[in-house]
Amino acid sequence: MDLLQVSQISEEIARTLTASVGLVLAIPITTAIAAWLAPVAPSTSYLELEGEDE
Repeated sequence: MDLLQVSQISEEIARTLTASVGLVLAIPITTAIAAWLAPVAPSTSYLELEGEDE
């Protein structure tokens, strides 16, 4: 009976560690995808210089 409880506890620890690693890896992967898909906005200094010519 002790062996059954130890195996259940170790299974829960493995599940918790696996879920934690998945969450930790999901954040940088999501950020990289968002940065890759986001359009690049023009810099504000360029817009200010463009308005001075008029």
